[in-house]
Amino acid sequence: MKACITCGTPLGKKNVKGYCRPHFSAARWAAVPKPAPRLCRCGAELSAKNKSGLCLKHMLEERNADPVEQAKQHAALKRRFATDPVLKEMHRERARGLHLLPQSREAKLRRYTPEFQRKGVDALRAMPEVRARAAAKMSATKLGWCPPHLRDEYRHLTQRKAFPAAEARQMIEDQHELAMARWRRSVGLEVEYSEFTPVEPSEADLTPLELATELVALRSQITVGKLFSDNRHAPLVRARSALALAMKREGHTLGQIAGAMHKADHTTAFNWVRKADYLVERDRQFAALVDELQACWHRLDQAA
Repeated sequence: MKACITCGTPLGKKNVKGYCRPHFSAARWAAVPKPAPRLCRCGAELSAKNKSGLCLKHMLEERNADPVEQAKQHAALKRRFATDPVLKEMHRERARGLHLLPQSREAKLRRYTPEFQRKGVDALRAMPEVRARAAAKMSATKLGWCPPHLRDEYRHLTQRKAFPAAEARQMIEDQHELAMARWRRSVGLEVEYSEFTPVEPSEADLTPLELATELVALRSQITVGKLFSDNRHAPLVRARSALALAMKREGHTLGQIAGAMHKADHTTAFNWVRKADYLVERDRQFAALVDELQACWHRLDQAA
C-alpha cells in the first residue's frame, strides 16, 4: 500500500505523486524558484515592502546627512528652544557631556591631523575672495603710514611713474600735511608750526605737558604738528617715546598719555613706554632727554 513520503499517510491507488494533499502543496511550492532576497548595503535582509533599499539605521543616517533635512531639524530645535528653556539646558548639558567623552577626544585627534589642517588652509588660500582679503590686509599693513585715500596715489607714483619709494613717500606725506593744514584753517584751528624754528620754549602760561611737548620738539628738531601726526619716522617715534616715558614717570596713566598725544588707543602709549624703557638702558642721550622732560613738571612746581 502506498504511503506519503513525508508523513507516511496511506495514499489512494490513483496517487502518482507520492505525497498526501498537504505535503503535495508544500512540495510544489518548494519546487518553484524563489527570487534572491533584497539586502541593505550592510548585508541586512529587507522586507518586500521596503522601498528605500536601506535598513532603518542606514536610512536614518542618510536622511540626517541631507542638508535640507538638517536645516528643517535645526529650525524645529530653535523653535522648541525658544519656548522651552529647560529643554535647551538639557541639550546643552548633554552636548558638554558628549564633548568630554574619551572617544570624542580621540575622534577629534584622528580627524584634525596636521595634514587635514594643511589641506584646509591650502583650500582657503586658493579661494579668490580669501586671496583678495589677504592682499588687502597685507597692503594695509605695509602702507600703514599712508592715509587710506592716498594709497592708490602712492602706488601710481612707485609703479607707473617709477619714483623711488622714499621719494614717493615724502611726496605723499607732504601732500597729506598740506591737506591737513588747509582743513585746520577751514575749521578755525591754528597751524602750530609751518616749519621748524629753533626757539627755546618759554615757561610763561604753559602747563608742564605743554612745556615738555615744546621741549621735545626742540631737542628732536621737529615740529609739534609732526610730533602728533600719524607719521612713523624713527625720529618722531623716538620723541613720542621719550615724552610718553616722562609722563608715565610723573604718574600719568596710559589712557592719559594716549589722549595727550591725540591717540584713542592706550596700547599705542604702552608701546611707546616699552620702547623708551629699552632705549633708556642703551642710549645716554635718550635717557638725558627723558630726565630733562621729566624736570618740566618739577621746574614749574618750583616756579609756582
